[in-house]
Amino acid sequence: MASILERALQRFADRPTMNVNVPEWGVDGKSDFLVYFQAPSLMVISQARRDAKGDDLAQMAGIVTRCAMNEKGEKLFSPLDYKQLMLTDPGSVSRVASAIMSASSLSVADAEKN
Repeated sequence: MASILERALQRFADRPTMNVNVPEWGVDGKSDFLVYFQAPSLMVISQARRDAKGDDLAQMAGIVTRCAMNEKGEKLFSPLDYKQLMLTDPGSVSRVASAIMSASSLSVADAEKN
């Protein structure tokens, strides 16, 4: 019989891949561009929160750089892209970060409270 921790880890490993459309990131700024993601682990959320040092917008960029993938499951950003992402449209980054955090049922504001 699997332990509670083993069952929890397996359930998390089996989480679905979802996507959000970010046309601003498409080739012509209008075409569909799907950003794929899975719900982040507590460790990923914690790392993004720690690195952001209380800055909600920086936390959003951290979540996006850690979680955003293409349709093949390959990361769209490297950790070094974090600061560059902070120079882009906050609406797009916020939309992607919100979708990712919604998948975990924990909003950025909720994460800040914990």
